[in-house]
Amino acid sequence: IYIYMYTHIYIYICIYIYIYINYQELLKQGQHLPIFCKWGHYIREGKIHIGCESKTPKEWIEWLESGKEFETKRGTIEFKRIEATIRAYCAYVDTMGEDLYPKVKEDEGSEVR
Repeated sequence: IYIYMYTHIYIYICIYIYIYINYQELLKQGQHLPIFCKWGHYIREGKIHIGCESKTPKEWIEWLESGKEFETKRGTIEFKRIEATIRAYCAYVDTMGEDLYPKVKEDEGSEVR
């Protein structure tokens, strides 16, 4: 199972590197691209994780409005991609509401996330 997990992560990283290097060319070709920023991103336990930072949607919006920075400078294309990723996750969480995490009946075993 660990080999599968690490292979999956390796493939994911390779795809991100390919998109990062060829982003402009892929856009010119009219390719369908996933939401992309230079950091890995996901939702877990009600928090949006981007790179090493994790915050609730409300905390992310407050941070965006504050003008503060972590590592990526504001006003760059990289920051614009990070902001778009944050706003996309916030919209997803807002739209999904209580259905963000599926409910599991007691007789079905543990919940899958």
